[in-house]
Amino acid sequence: MAQTNFCIGKSVNSVGESEISLRLYVSRDVRIRIGSDIWVDRKR
Repeated sequence: MAQTNFCIGKSVNSVGESEISLRLYVSRDVRIRIGSDIWVDRKR
């Protein structure tokens, strides 16, 4: 069974925002990370 997580990246752009990314765990060997192009304030 697959598991889905959303997380805020550690890297920060020039205005102090971090990208939200989607992580999809299909199995132990198959892990997919997709950038969402949605940027939020790092403090949130």
